[in-house]
Amino acid sequence: MKLSKAIPQDNFIIVSPKDLWPEISGTKLGLISDTHGKLKADVFDALGGSDLILHAGDIVGDDILPSLEAIAPVHAVIGNNDYPGEYGPKVGFVEILEVEALRIKIIHRPQDIKSYDTDIVMFGHTHVPHFEYALSDDDFGDTLLINPGSNTRSRSSYKHTCARMIISGDEVRYFALVELL
Repeated sequence: MKLSKAIPQDNFIIVSPKDLWPEISGTKLGLISDTHGKLKADVFDALGGSDLILHAGDIVGDDILPSLEAIAPVHAVIGNNDYPGEYGPKVGFVEILEVEALRIKIIHRPQDIKSYDTDIVMFGHTHVPHFEYALSDDDFGDTLLINPGSNTRSRSSYKHTCARMIISGDEVRYFALVELL
């Protein structure tokens, strides 16, 4: 996996929900976590234009996933405030999917990262945005660790957040944190 040199790893590119996606070819991913039964009104602007939406758990509400599905297809996992089977058989504790040439694992709790066996691991639970390119000593290679923060309950200096990412081939070409109002 390649990480575009344009992506700062020491701080986030922060955009507003109304900012347009950059003109970069690839698959546009909307990333969200820890909705806890609420979607801020501007999340629809923030994730609008996504080709896929990934939700890293603590959905806590029957209307959350259908509301996000109105924007784009959703891949989601359950969090510690959700129940197995609550959102149907497709929403479990772990989801692994391929986007372009990259494998992405979605889990809820960062302590459940047992191995770096995918190119990207997206997690939630902490409500704190996180973007780290983890260099691995083992045969698994290098893994990008991402937490989009929380849509409703921030625990950091960032306000309520979600994120945008563009993948082209085997490269993450764009990542931005979206600060919600």
